[in-house]
Amino acid sequence: MRTAPIRTRDLRHLTGSRVTNRGYTRLHHGLWVRDHVHVDAWARAEALMTLYPDATLTGWIAATLYGHDFPPREFADDVVAPGRRIERPGLAGWQYRIPPEHIHVLTSGRSPDIRIASPEWVLFDIARREPRVEAICALDASTTMGVLPISRLPALVEDMHGVRGRRTVLERLEEVDTDAESPWETRTRLFLLENGLTGFVLQHRVPEFRYRLDIAWPELKVAVEYDGGDHRTKEQQTKDEIRRNRLRAAGWYIEVVTATSLVRTPGEILAHVRAALHRRGYGSFRG
Repeated sequence: MRTAPIRTRDLRHLTGSRVTNRGYTRLHHGLWVRDHVHVDAWARAEALMTLYPDATLTGWIAATLYGHDFPPREFADDVVAPGRRIERPGLAGWQYRIPPEHIHVLTSGRSPDIRIASPEWVLFDIARREPRVEAICALDASTTMGVLPISRLPALVEDMHGVRGRRTVLERLEEVDTDAESPWETRTRLFLLENGLTGFVLQHRVPEFRYRLDIAWPELKVAVEYDGGDHRTKEQQTKDEIRRNRLRAAGWYIEVVTATSLVRTPGEILAHVRAALHRRGYGSFRG
């Protein structure tokens, strides 16, 4: 049974009639797959290669293929095709040239093969195009791509004099901390930095309990913990409360934040954290 993408014109030839959605799912305008095919990043990439076999994928579609754990829920597929204008819903077409040494070929066991930018080039494109916070979230989590492309990114950027976005990427690299374990942890870290609280570190280990705190100021025993969806079960909430009670008994102040509180009540979070820091001698640690 066919699993590879099929163009509209070829589907018409197979069915002998106009195309309907019966039995097929549209991946992009003019391209379809059978309903049983799971439409994941590989399926999308194969569709793009069917449409543009000489193009190279970059951006979030490429990062996802490399294993990045935190792509946006929705994103346009970035396609680089020098000398070719691409205008199609759901795609972002680019006409610059990627150096040959930064073009890789992935094989999924099906056809066609997938031309894809190198991991560090993919991060470069994301870092220069995404808004600042989203870009830093992507860079912080790039270790999930498995090959530590973030370590090769500075050298790549240094060699790209005159390339649009170079300075932006260099600035964003200065704010990266790959110890962050989720985009919302990165957002929390950046929120504290933007408000002048520069003494926090990530993943601080508390030896006496063998606990690890998401974001902590060890000298002042002030911690900020981000609770995501995995903390909502009753079992996990009980474990969290036991852990935090032990830490508080040992002198730690724990501020718990969620995505909702970080978006809706950031002022309250900041006031609580600043008050805790000042109670513990924050003024003597500034600068």
